[in-house]
Amino acid sequence: MRFRLAKKETEEWPRLTASTEPVKNHRVWWEGQEQIVAEEKKIKREAEAKVRAVEAEARRLRELEARAEREAGEAVLRQKAREHALERREVLLPLLETALAAAAELASYDSEKVGGDAAVEGDQATAAAAVAAAAAAELDRAFDASTTATAALVLEADVNNETAVATASQLLTSVRSLASTGYKALTKDALQQTLEQFNELCTTMVPPEPEPEPNPEAAKKKPKKKKKKAKKAAATA
Repeated sequence: MRFRLAKKETEEWPRLTASTEPVKNHRVWWEGQEQIVAEEKKIKREAEAKVRAVEAEARRLRELEARAEREAGEAVLRQKAREHALERREVLLPLLETALAAAAELASYDSEKVGGDAAVEGDQATAAAAVAAAAAAELDRAFDASTTATAALVLEADVNNETAVATASQLLTSVRSLASTGYKALTKDALQQTLEQFNELCTTMVPPEPEPEPNPEAAKKKPKKKKKKAKKAAATA
């Protein structure tokens, strides 16, 4: 039999009897005592391990819940950002198209064509002056249209970068100068390059189209495909 006697105070008992007289057939079983101590330590370790496991599981669940809340909040913010970007694009894209079209019209200015289309009566000097005036007026109109369209885009895009605004104005002035030289063959490349720089600068004023929200199910399927490829490669090797 095994008896567990609860002590009032934690201490070592030198004997189980109050008397110091030896008791017949009574001795300390040290081997059994060591086994009991080992079993108690094992039980204590198992109990502590269960407590740690419960605490770890509770901590894991709290972390999962916090991560889910954080990801949900981030998803809401991303959705709001996408909606805002789409709204801004819906407003700015027509202005961008107008600005690019006006700049392209300015770049396509041809003084000879404009002068040829002008119907003028009178002597040769008067006719030449009238043709030149008509060409200059057409150039001014195209330049003013492109400047106005660009200003509308900059104002709506709320571009506070003075460098970007000054660069756009400078590029339009360069387009006007190159288009009005009358040497289309010589200025073609420079004019095209300047126009492309202007288009790129204006395009940066419009927020890019937001990417769609990633699909968790699609993300889960990708590793499986990689594993299949890895298995095929191993089989081939």
